[in-house]
Amino acid sequence: MIKTIYFATGNPRKVLSLKKALSDLPIDIIQYTGELLEPQKDNIKEVALSKARQAFSVLKDSVIVNDGGLVIPSLNGFPGPYTKYIDNTIGNRGIIKLLSNVLNREAYTTQAMVYIDKHGNEHIFEDQVYGTIAFEEDMTQNPRAWGNIWRIFIPKGANVPLASLPENIYKNLRITAQTSSVWSELHNILSKEI
Repeated sequence: MIKTIYFATGNPRKVLSLKKALSDLPIDIIQYTGELLEPQKDNIKEVALSKARQAFSVLKDSVIVNDGGLVIPSLNGFPGPYTKYIDNTIGNRGIIKLLSNVLNREAYTTQAMVYIDKHGNEHIFEDQVYGTIAFEEDMTQNPRAWGNIWRIFIPKGANVPLASLPENIYKNLRITAQTSSVWSELHNILSKEI
C-alpha cells in the first residue's frame, strides 16, 4: 500500500529532492503550498516545527517541513533563521559586503526537518554542512540549486561555491554529508512505518 505524505514547501526543487531520497519506499509525496506563517524565532528548528504544526492542523495528515539557513559565526550566527529574508533584501552581495573586513569566513548551512505522522507524533531532525563564504558571488546556473546561497557557500572539501561544483564532486560531498543527514534520518523513520 502506498503511503501519502504532504511536503509543506513552496520550493519544487525540495520536493524533487525528497522524492529522490525516498524513491525506494512506497510513498507518494504531495506538495502542499498553503499559507503558513513564518514565525520570527532565533532557531531554525523552532521555525520548522511551528510551520509543521500549522500544516498538520490544516491537513490532519502526515506532513513534512524542511527549513534551513546559513550561519556565519563571525557575524554572531547571522543570518540563521532570517536567511530567506536576507536573500530577499541585501542578498548574497550584502552578505559578502558584511564580511569584507572579516578574516574568519567560516560558515555552515543548517537545516531542520520535521515529520509529523498521521497520529500527530513529531519527529525532528537537524544537520549542518560546514564550509566558508566566497569572496564573490558565482553566477553559474545550476538546476540542483535550492536557493541563492549556492552561489556563495563553499562546502568543506571544495574550492568553489556549490553552484559551480561538477556533478561528481557534488555527489561525493552530498553522500558524505547525508550519511547522517535529516534526509537519511527521515528515510529510516519512514521505512519502519511501512
